[in-house]
Amino acid sequence: MRQTPVLLKRVLKATLDADTFDIITGKVDEAELGYTCLHVLQNGSTDSPKENQLVSPAKARVVAVVERDANLEEAAKALVTARFSFDGRSPYAPDVVLVNEWVKKDFLNAAVQQSIRYLTEASGSENGHVLERRPARAKAEAVTSMLEQVKKDGGARIVTSGANGAVLDVDRRSSAFLGQKIDCPCLTVHAVSSMDDAIDLANGYVVWLAREGETCTLLTQHKEPVDS
Repeated sequence: MRQTPVLLKRVLKATLDADTFDIITGKVDEAELGYTCLHVLQNGSTDSPKENQLVSPAKARVVAVVERDANLEEAAKALVTARFSFDGRSPYAPDVVLVNEWVKKDFLNAAVQQSIRYLTEASGSENGHVLERRPARAKAEAVTSMLEQVKKDGGARIVTSGANGAVLDVDRRSSAFLGQKIDCPCLTVHAVSSMDDAIDLANGYVVWLAREGETCTLLTQHKEPVDS
């Protein structure tokens, strides 16, 4: 996730026409652009989009799918990093990980191993790069609040936890965690029977896919939410 901006910058500049695409570092005055450019609002918008605006649903759930033949170690590493980095508040970190039921136990074991470096860090930093976006006390309170919800929910269990985050296993589909937007470093895992089952359950944007021959791939396909 942290490498995405750098990767996009390199790929887009290499593939798009320089006469139609450029990257700037300063803030753009919308009045200067007018209706000659398409505005992509990555952080969403509270207003109705204009004809020249493409609004990304930043508040929509982000779902990861781990297939039976996936490289579980690499998938766990990528998903734990995405969920625990940036204080667990990235809008595009996975809110729930749907794992094939045959490999859920092994994936949870791998996720626990990958989460140790985050759960045991007192300062919330990694390799000299500070990941904190809010005071440590506030993050700990957010994690504690999430764990209290687990106890009340009754449809999930705590696999491992610490002041810096937790890994949760949701075993009931009635659990509120499957439809919840997560804003703290808590990785939520749930078992599915197949890819079709995962897509039906996702009921929103599926942006990560782990399968044979790949680690974690971003998908562009999405499914419009359906009222239950």
